[in-house]
Amino acid sequence: MRSPSRSQMLYLGYFAALGAVTPFMVLFLDQRGMSATEIGMLASAAAGAAILPGILWAAWSDRLDRRRPFLVLAFVVQIVVWLLFPAASGFLQFLALYLALSILKPPAEGLMNVLVLGRLRTSFRGAGYSKVRIFGSIGWIISTVAVGTLIPEQRLSLIFLVGSALMAVCVLLPPSGSEDSNPVGGIVRPDARMRLIFPFAAATVTRAISMGMAYTFLSIYLKGIGTPLSLIGSAWAISAVPEIPMMIFAGRLSDRIGNVPLLISGFLVSALMAGAYSVIDDPVIAVPLTALSGVSFSLTYISSVNYLASVTSRGKQATAQSTYIVLSSQLPRAAGPFIGGLVIDLYGIGSMFAMAAVLCLGGTAMLLPLLRHRGKSRSHVTT
Repeated sequence: MRSPSRSQMLYLGYFAALGAVTPFMVLFLDQRGMSATEIGMLASAAAGAAILPGILWAAWSDRLDRRRPFLVLAFVVQIVVWLLFPAASGFLQFLALYLALSILKPPAEGLMNVLVLGRLRTSFRGAGYSKVRIFGSIGWIISTVAVGTLIPEQRLSLIFLVGSALMAVCVLLPPSGSEDSNPVGGIVRPDARMRLIFPFAAATVTRAISMGMAYTFLSIYLKGIGTPLSLIGSAWAISAVPEIPMMIFAGRLSDRIGNVPLLISGFLVSALMAGAYSVIDDPVIAVPLTALSGVSFSLTYISSVNYLASVTSRGKQATAQSTYIVLSSQLPRAAGPFIGGLVIDLYGIGSMFAMAAVLCLGGTAMLLPLLRHRGKSRSHVTT
């Protein structure tokens, strides 16, 4: 990797910025009078609007072979929209901000992944990527704990100032130099590529819908069982703590045994976590249990990024990685939060978590046919 410290600091700053805002956004909206259904509608509408623009932004960067400028644009758009949130009020104004962010922002995470993967030794790409991505987990942990501890509940609008300041630092950090010193490219024949991508995509969407339901309302769930705001921030930090060792472990394991077994393991951990939250009403148990989120995320994210790198052609890497981000976050959020909000309003939050667990198990079943292609799904790719 040509510039490891710069790449690591990029992930540190980016995920620290997200950690300052994302876990507390639902509480901010709740504080501004939004119901669970309205919060779900906001997240769903924004995610749905981001699907096509996100893929088009990535495809445009692939066509021009210029990913760094698009990444900087993503940071700038994020900053501008975040700074407008404190002045907004009412459902329609919040909806306008969500839609603006969804449509105008290129997919930052997918672009970051391509820039970093292109600088790694191909035979150890899983472990190398993990050593960079782990800094994102560290940034998230520090940020969520600091914001949850230092910002009083009555001044939650300060999260947008903190997030914007951290994101501004990221504008200076995209890796410099050639974007293809070790170009990523698939070893799978074109006629087999779709057979390997479609089950993966369907499983990813199914799990992410369930996690979109669970994570959107996790803070409200914790508040409802008597968890103070400082511990809610700590819960989100605890969820990221296992990512530090698991990122390294998952990366090395993906290089050794392939990505599909790791992916299945991550799905099962997600199902276990959601199922547990459907019956737990004690903060002493619920807060530490968020650690399972970090385990699941590490296993699924590392294996997914490397799996796509191995089955996608070189000229489509930004499109593939950004489409994965859309499938695993934006597309499911168009359904997950809305469904979750309705289920909570009709049947309670426990039923919502139970439904999320069942969806995760369904996604696991979709991945089983890919085990036959275990050797072809390893993270080694040709250059």
